[in-house]
Amino acid sequence: WAASSAVSWITITSGSSGSGNGTVNYSVAVNTSSSSRTGTITIAGQPLFTITQGGSVPIGEAVDNTSLVWTTGGNANWIGQTSIWLNNGDAAQSGHIADSQTSWVETSVTGPAQLSFYWKVSSEPCCDRLSFNVDGAQILSTGGEVGWQYWAYSVAAGTHTLRWEYSKNSSISSGSDCGWLDTVVI
Repeated sequence: WAASSAVSWITITSGSSGSGNGTVNYSVAVNTSSSSRTGTITIAGQPLFTITQGGSVPIGEAVDNTSLVWTTGGNANWIGQTSIWLNNGDAAQSGHIADSQTSWVETSVTGPAQLSFYWKVSSEPCCDRLSFNVDGAQILSTGGEVGWQYWAYSVAAGTHTLRWEYSKNSSISSGSDCGWLDTVVI
């Protein structure tokens, strides 16, 4: 028998062929579309296992602020998700990254203005960090097992880039190994 999937976002990681009984392992890529999608794993020519993956939540909706333009990047994009949140059933979560990598989400605002947000992190306490930066300068940083925290920041006059970044050092993973952002108000 052989195991396969006709969709690119389902990957057979081991056990793709054999005889008799066996185990098939697979991975599913993050759905960055707002639409749900369905794929099937076929074994010995028979569609045996169907996977339906919900669409992701747009970042603006996830952080409860659709009036700002959000950009995400680094080694993995932040995603809107509905598993861990503080308000309104969703929050943004940093992308899955390896050692010595970063994942960030940012927006630009014009001040003077008052900014507030909630964030949470689950990481190696000493070395993997969730940080808040303004125009490239770090304002806040935290790591370890930290529940939802409220922060407020006075944005000076002019246009400024606000960035939330999760970064990992060169070794050790701990906790969920990511950060979350919710309820961004400006």
